[in-house]
Amino acid sequence: MKIPAQPHRAFTLVELLVVIAVLALFVAIQLPALAGTRANVSRVQCSDNLKRIGVAFRIWAENHAGRMPMATPGRQGGASEAVGRTAIASLFQNNLLTVTTTGAYMSGGGIFSMFAVMSNELNTPKILYCPSENAASSAAAGTAIGPQGTIFGNTVGDAEGFKSDLNASYFVGVDAVDTAPNMFLTGDHNLGYQTAANAAVTKFTSFINAGTNTAWSPTAIQWQDNGHSKQGNVGLTDGSVHTLNTDQLRLLLNRTGDSGRANNSGSPAAFANAPGSLGTGLNRLQFP
Repeated sequence: MKIPAQPHRAFTLVELLVVIAVLALFVAIQLPALAGTRANVSRVQCSDNLKRIGVAFRIWAENHAGRMPMATPGRQGGASEAVGRTAIASLFQNNLLTVTTTGAYMSGGGIFSMFAVMSNELNTPKILYCPSENAASSAAAGTAIGPQGTIFGNTVGDAEGFKSDLNASYFVGVDAVDTAPNMFLTGDHNLGYQTAANAAVTKFTSFINAGTNTAWSPTAIQWQDNGHSKQGNVGLTDGSVHTLNTDQLRLLLNRTGDSGRANNSGSPAAFANAPGSLGTGLNRLQFP
């Protein structure tokens, strides 16, 4: 006996619209989760960069009488002359910087010099680049665009990545020493302050004293909205790396154990107190 075939029934227009609406709702629900996952991956990659940078600092110091590059003069292979000075790519001519009368720029200046003297320990300049920077990747394979849109080194050991402050995503704690393990050694550069409550956060662009044991005001030092979404990573002298919101950042600043250090005699008095900070020469941070 032959069973009659059942006729195929197509979706009605209403049913098709319902299916499309359900799929659209599902995608809308998943998108924030996917965005959050990408942000978490960037934070983890950035944290890993800072851990590797911290290891490089410690290896370098072990080979230089326990002193960090920021406390070692250039004649001994360090970069202490770069403290309180900046270096930007537009001033490069034949790999030398133009020296101004104010001493703001110098050959071998800037935090890039502090990283450059550790080029062997860092292995690649890409380690200085945070994946959350607001810059697109280059079309060239393996090449990244630096924090200010400048080309970042694209091969292992490529010296181009150590060319200027514009190719670094991280600040350097120029007073960091092994005897103060909770002092800031390095971290995300998207730190700033507010001029008034609810105002936009103004980014620090050069040098600040981030003093300890401070009663922080609402407009004091804090993370910008970019980077890691009002969070940031900080590496301490003891080698640990912490992902912090603003409240946690301020709490950690109050625990650095820094007893206070005056500006080095050879450095310009360029380190102004960060809003809410106390004293001069306390836990000085130098920004790219």
